[in-house]
Amino acid sequence: MKLARDTVSFVASVAQEASFGASLPLVSLSLVLAALGGCAPHTHAHPAEVAVPEEPVDVIVDETPRIAADVVEKAARPFSGLRILDDKAFSQETILTLLADADAICVGELHGSALHHYAELMVLRGLLERRKVRGYELLVGFEMVRTEYQPNLDYYSQNPSVFDDLAPKVHWEEEWGFPRPYYAPLFEEIGVEKARMVALGVARPISRSVARNGYESLPAPQKATLPELDLNVPVHREIFDASMDAHPGVGNPDFYYQVQVIWDEMMAERSVTYLADKTPARKLVILAGQNHCHQSGIPSRMLRRAPLLNVVSLRVRDTAETSTSEIEQRLRKGYDFELVF
Repeated sequence: MKLARDTVSFVASVAQEASFGASLPLVSLSLVLAALGGCAPHTHAHPAEVAVPEEPVDVIVDETPRIAADVVEKAARPFSGLRILDDKAFSQETILTLLADADAICVGELHGSALHHYAELMVLRGLLERRKVRGYELLVGFEMVRTEYQPNLDYYSQNPSVFDDLAPKVHWEEEWGFPRPYYAPLFEEIGVEKARMVALGVARPISRSVARNGYESLPAPQKATLPELDLNVPVHREIFDASMDAHPGVGNPDFYYQVQVIWDEMMAERSVTYLADKTPARKLVILAGQNHCHQSGIPSRMLRRAPLLNVVSLRVRDTAETSTSEIEQRLRKGYDFELVF
């Protein structure tokens, strides 16, 4: 069976690396991944993103799906804004101005959606345009790049080029796996505009160890590298469980949840660190999966560390896709704003 890299999620890699996957044939595992959606491309039937960070498994594929270089450009459509609390609508320019008032904007993406990446590009351009008047420094944080590759991002920021030059230096295919054309316009826009980039991803050995044996099994030196973890946020766990309930047997759910929390806490801590002492003269756009940007994920964990920050969460809604699933509605209520296409 062909198993395309951009359909393989964190669940598969952790299952394989932690030896959970031995009891799951490849066909069964791929069906689990397709049903979960997760950090893989989503279907109309399964719009919710599984609440685990992305770590694609290395697999041999017969044919990598061909994604056109202009896939994000072709996804361009008009959009408006919506404040979810009171359903107040805003024009395109007004919603971008409102976002520019925040210290941090967490944009929850579906990794395999060209429309979501187009939305991120529009947010980035809107904030860069307003930077010319307001004079703030703009940073962009990436779940997709692990913290150890920060020097490579710093070099790219100072020596911008095409994304194909940066991708091998951050092990894009091996450690993220979603096709470059989805992300290339973002990286190249950042390079041209001299915005800084922040690597937010967790070191791979930690993800593997916790998924296999749990947080308590980590040696003290590894634990010392991690931030304070809050594992007792009911809505956060409920969303995770709702994504996983239909697919028992794919590893230990408590250990997987610990990995999810580690990623959210690490991304929150690094985000706060980069914003420290320079707000409102510095703003940060965080690009991460949908569940990470739910208020119970990165935003609330940033506010626990820095209560005075103005952190907003932003999701993308395609009106051509309608879903009334419980998990989708629960996710939506945990966001501040929508970009409505």
